[in-house]
Amino acid sequence: MTIPYDKGWSVEVDDEKVKTIAFDDALLSFEISQGYHEIKLKFVTQKFPYSLTISIFSLIVLLYLFVVNWKKHKLKLV
Repeated sequence: MTIPYDKGWSVEVDDEKVKTIAFDDALLSFEISQGYHEIKLKFVTQKFPYSLTISIFSLIVLLYLFVVNWKKHKLKLV
């Protein structure tokens, strides 16, 4: 493949996961037999769990601030 190698890549050939290796320490490669195949490439960065945690925490803080601000303005109108 002409895709740079990274540990986040996973490859499925005909719905079976295959091992990925770095060709010449640069490109994504994997073994495949001759013939027609369905190849699925998937990339998930290694920092994804951290990013997801930060995003969820930020959303919770944003919702909290929204509710506090809404209650504050609601009390002023009464």
